[in-house]
Amino acid sequence: FVSLTIVTLIALGTDQFAARAQLELSPATLLQPQGDVVRIPLESIREQILYRFAFDAEGRRVRFLLFRIGDRYATAFDACEICSDLGYVQRQDHVICRNCLAEIYGPSIGQGGGCNPRPLTAGREGTDLVVPVSTLAEGAKWFGEQVPGITCPVCRMTMRESEAGGRVEYQGKTLPYCKMPGCE
Repeated sequence: FVSLTIVTLIALGTDQFAARAQLELSPATLLQPQGDVVRIPLESIREQILYRFAFDAEGRRVRFLLFRIGDRYATAFDACEICSDLGYVQRQDHVICRNCLAEIYGPSIGQGGGCNPRPLTAGREGTDLVVPVSTLAEGAKWFGEQVPGITCPVCRMTMRESEAGGRVEYQGKTLPYCKMPGCE
């Protein structure tokens, strides 16, 4: 039983590692401010395609996403409360968190909660999507470290030390774990 458990855990860990390795971020389109906003022309935004943009604020590169669903243009930071700023990628019809491999329902982008990207307030002016520079600057606090420093020993998700859900003593070591249900 112990041998079977160990083989199963190794297989699952290898599968998780291989899945994460294939999820590379697409390049972000760097935007320059036009006054106190950044503008994105909407005529080139196709439906159900994840677009990544970036803006330099507070000395950090702030990435954000744009996803069109019908006539709605959903915007969100390329970071979440649980998995930090590792970002999201699109595979076929799915948007996937690069850290925990959670599949995000496309129409829920722009809404908070769970592993959804953090919401970003944007508006429309004519044929442009408009994002206030001040809103992007507020989001800079979620970006910085590209590689979080620790790994949850249960689910193998990476995170920053400050984002640990707690710590547990195990075999004389203090192990941090993530905030995901079941890991504590």
